[in-house]
Order: sequence, then C-alpha cells, then structure tokens
Amino acid sequence: MFSNHHTRPHRNRFSCLLSYLHTLPHHVLWNTFPRIRAFTIVLFLTACCPDVLPEAVPLQTHKSASLPITISPAEGGTLDIFTFRDDRLRRLDSYQRIEGFTGGSAYAESTSGDRIFFFCLSSHKDTYQWAQMNSYFSLGKVRFDLEEENRECLTQTGECRSVAGESGLEATLKPLVASVCIDRISCDFSGTPYAGKPITDVRAYLTNVNATYGLTGSKSDSPERIINQGMLSRNDLKAFQHPDIVFAELTERLGSSTLRPEVDFLCFPNASNGTSIGAPYTRLVIEGKIDGIIYYWPISIKGIERSCRYSYDILIRRKGTSDPDIPIELEECEIQFDIKPWKEKEGYGVHF
Repeated sequence: MFSNHHTRPHRNRFSCLLSYLHTLPHHVLWNTFPRIRAFTIVLFLTACCPDVLPEAVPLQTHKSASLPITISPAEGGTLDIFTFRDDRLRRLDSYQRIEGFTGGSAYAESTSGDRIFFFCLSSHKDTYQWAQMNSYFSLGKVRFDLEEENRECLTQTGECRSVAGESGLEATLKPLVASVCIDRISCDFSGTPYAGKPITDVRAYLTNVNATYGLTGSKSDSPERIINQGMLSRNDLKAFQHPDIVFAELTERLGSSTLRPEVDFLCFPNASNGTSIGAPYTRLVIEGKIDGIIYYWPISIKGIERSCRYSYDILIRRKGTSDPDIPIELEECEIQFDIKPWKEKEGYGVHF
C-alpha cells in the first residue's frame, strides 16, 4: 500500500470536479460529457498513482557462466552444448549450437550455480531433434544410428561439472564408436595342399554389428539393433552413407608378402558375452577364394568398448570355414591382438 500523503491530493481534485459538475445546466453537461468523461477517467487514473514513485527495484539477474573449458580431442563440426543444473532434478539450464566449430573460444549463457556441461560434437541431428531435452536424464533417451556416421566427423561426446565460482574446466570428448583395424595381413600355406597358392578376391567386413547406440551409452549388454547379422547383407550396406565403415575390398591378393591394407572399420560398443540368443559377438570377417572356392576367416571381437581401437595382425595358414558366422579356430589363424586408446587429436578450447 502507498502512504496517505501520496493519494490524498488526488481525492481532493476529484471531489472538486464532482461539485463543479452539479452546477452545470443539463444541456451543457450533455454536450460536454464526452470531454468531461475523458477528463474524469484520466484524473481518476491519476488519482490511483502516487505523485512520487517508489525507488525502482532492479530485476534479479545472474551473471552468465564464462568458464574456459578446454575440449580435447576434437574435430571440426557442429557442437551442441547443454548446460544442466547440478541438483536433484538436473533440469536444462541452457542450450547452444555452434555451427562449423573448429576450436577456440565459445560462450554459453547459463545462470550461476553448480552446473553440468554436456558436449556433443557432430551429432548429425537438427536442433528440433533436441526439443525434448529438458533434463540431464533425457540424454539417455537419445539414440544414434551407425549408418549416419562419417569417419571424417565422428559423433563425440563428453561432459564436465562446475562448482559456483570455479574459474576453469576441462572436458574430454570421445567417439561413440570403436575402431577395428587390420594393420597387416598375409597367408602362408606351407606344408598344406594349398602351399604357394594365394587368396584372391579378398574382402573384409564386420558382422553382427550393433547399429544403434545411446548418447550416454547402453545399460544392456545386448545390441539394440544388428546389421550384417551372421553374414554380409547388401541391403544393410545400402542404408549406409559411407559403407566403408563396415566393408572393404582389398585390391591385392594375399600371399606370403605382408600387406598393410589400411582397413579401419567402425562399430558401436557390444558388451555381449556371445552366448545369449540375439546377442552375438561382433566379428571381423576375412573373405577370399582359394582355387575359385570362397572361404571365410571370422574372428570374434569380445567386449567392444567405445573409443577403443582393436588392431589385428593376421597370418592365415589354413583354409577357412564355409560359414562367415562360424568363428575360426585359433590354430587356423595366427593373430597378434592389441587394444589401443583412440588416436589423440589436437585439443580445442571452449570458454563459457
């Protein structure tokens, strides 16, 4: 409520007006009523307002977060930045998209307080596809399809947390996919009926590939969707924007000379134990012909994790199987196997 000394002068003015109107003849009052009515309304509204306005109260504002965040490794692409409140509900605080991100500095508007910053680089998604992202827990509902991946701009994610007043942060982005490489391959049939024979029409590919994966991983060991199930599927390959992600043809025949084919496949993680129905191991398959007959050398890859590189040096000493879904016995294929961390790229810095 305003004090009486603010409103009393206006009530006196209004009373004088009413007294004056009583003294006017009826025909004068009628002809001048529109103007009098307008004046009365204006005066009445003025009477409801104080002569002296109270001191303006500034709106409650929060400084936007301006934290230097170093992101590494990263490649160029579209960078989506989600900021969530770091409390029980973890609701979305802000969202920003940076097109053509090539590193350097970026700023995201965020109110002050404890926050979670989540980054998604090269998501292959339009902004409207993020419309339901209203909390940190919504991240778990987002899915990606392997067919949309591009080795030149892989989908990468990472996150970091900030405490109010913190001056700097670091975040590491990692690809959602794993890499399966053939570093070297050769064959040696010495002491067998195929001694000296090469393997021709050589192809390599992945089978039983987990083709769908969540933005924050998967709670299940079983693949959500499988492509090339049990064998190479031409229909599945047609769905890929870049089929070389899971398929390659070697231009040279295999012999005793070691080849470095530079085969580098990509697949989503598969934590299957290989024994459950509908949850087979992902396999690397070498296919080729000996004397015009097709043989397969399938190799099971157990426990595929994201952003890991699975490298193979392969020496084939015996003929393969007649089924690409039957894993080859170890004595038939000598393999030097190694898991390496994802190849590091130059880091990029982002400031908030």
